[in-house]
Amino acid sequence: MDEKARYELPAIIAKMREVGLTAAANMTVTAQQNSTVGESPIKGPMWVSKFHLSAPENDIVQELALRVIDELGNPIKTNSQPASVGIDVEWVGYRSNVDSNAPEPPLSELENYHNLMGEAKNKGVVIYVYGGAFYLNAPARYRKITARLSKMTGLPCMMVRQRLAPQHPFPAALIDVFRGYMSLLSPHPSAPNSAFPGSSIVLAGDSSGANLALGLLQILLTLRRKGITSLEYHGRKVTLDLPAGLTLLSAVGELTNTLPSYKHNASHDVFPRDLTPTVLPGFPVCAIWPSKPPRGNIYCEGPVLAHPIASPACAEDWTGSPFMWFSSGQEQIVDGAKVIAKTAFSQGVQVVFREYEGMPHTFMWHLPGTPQSEDCWKAWAEACRSIIMGTIGSTSEKVFIDLQGTEAHDENIKQLTSLTREEASEIIKQGAKRYKPFTGKYSSL
Repeated sequence: MDEKARYELPAIIAKMREVGLTAAANMTVTAQQNSTVGESPIKGPMWVSKFHLSAPENDIVQELALRVIDELGNPIKTNSQPASVGIDVEWVGYRSNVDSNAPEPPLSELENYHNLMGEAKNKGVVIYVYGGAFYLNAPARYRKITARLSKMTGLPCMMVRQRLAPQHPFPAALIDVFRGYMSLLSPHPSAPNSAFPGSSIVLAGDSSGANLALGLLQILLTLRRKGITSLEYHGRKVTLDLPAGLTLLSAVGELTNTLPSYKHNASHDVFPRDLTPTVLPGFPVCAIWPSKPPRGNIYCEGPVLAHPIASPACAEDWTGSPFMWFSSGQEQIVDGAKVIAKTAFSQGVQVVFREYEGMPHTFMWHLPGTPQSEDCWKAWAEACRSIIMGTIGSTSEKVFIDLQGTEAHDENIKQLTSLTREEASEIIKQGAKRYKPFTGKYSSL
């Protein structure tokens, strides 16, 4: 990044913060959500294939997920347990030799899928879990991103349409992602794909999607530690494989926003400096928020914010995890991801953590064309390819990329943060107490 761009960056980030927070504080949750979940025309260099996969009669995925959640922390209240439903999935891949305005060809979803897979140059798949603070976004908003990733990796991408909060609180979206992952290991009868072994699956995500990916990994690890290494799914016995690796962008590692980086890095990022607008007195109410009964967070009950599946920075055991690759800006939420990386590394997990000086949350989407964004894309695609091809190597390292683009490499992941998991967990536990049920009325928090 040249000197002029470095000089202008703080003002650009400040403007992003102002615009984002103004909208977040003055639009109802319904309005915010509706603005992000609509369909959009499919055009340009991408194949998109959409399928609905009904829930199996014996919904073992939901049963196992709830069992793990109950055993690791606060049980989920009966009125918060999600309904057992099917999932909508989108396959996205790169479509070659067309311009950016080329219309979607008049083909069936199955034909689109076969064309998509026909253009994939490598064997494997990326299951991409998109972000959106758990209450925003849909696959359509991430088609360009996944199509570009497909082009750069030679791999198809699959996304699961997540149920959104506040209508569908924790752990509904997580269970949707779990079902999507299982549909790769053991395909639904109406799914177009053959089975993918875990060794050919990359689990990827950004922001809250990365949080869900980490939560899914914790569920899989916990089940395997309990001796549950296979299960019946869609009428077949399937091994409960772990993915080959995770690639996580601007990962949300905890949900209370109380770790030190949240204040220390505020000048580099776009989030509020304290509580989110949706729980502040006077926030505009609507049909879906406040929830009924009221709770202190859009995504989950206040005490659940410190649960190790909802806030994976609190998770005690990552032993046996596959390769973890992180990329973050100098973000307010970076401490949560660092605690996870440090804990996993101390338990024998191979970890790479890349941090970009002065960059805000999900800068790789919001500051396109910058050297940092392009470098992140290149490193991300290479990580995905290396995971599938088995060429990662064995080195763990933290990489700090300064504004000039100079990389500082250090293999001592233990120095990634001074926080221990125990210290972070206690801060998060205390931070969860700040989230009192939001009623929409003016009252002291």
